[in-house]
Amino acid sequence: MSGNEMYGDSLGEQHLEKITACREIVKKIVDFGVTQEQLILIIQGLSYELENHEHMVELVTLTKEILAAQNPILFVQKA
Repeated sequence: MSGNEMYGDSLGEQHLEKITACREIVKKIVDFGVTQEQLILIIQGLSYELENHEHMVELVTLTKEILAAQNPILFVQKA
């Protein structure tokens, strides 16, 4: 086995560990008993933590649109 194959497997394993950790976090949040609206608000809150500004803006805009559609009275934005 070459060094590249070992390195590739290591990266694959690291990626799998990250995905597994994310799934565990999501499971804990869901098991906590959050509503659909709270899930969107959590996603919005996490979006603010992104380093990529464009991604942050896109996700926050999307979550605001979803929340406005769910409850237009509470989430009306000024023009």
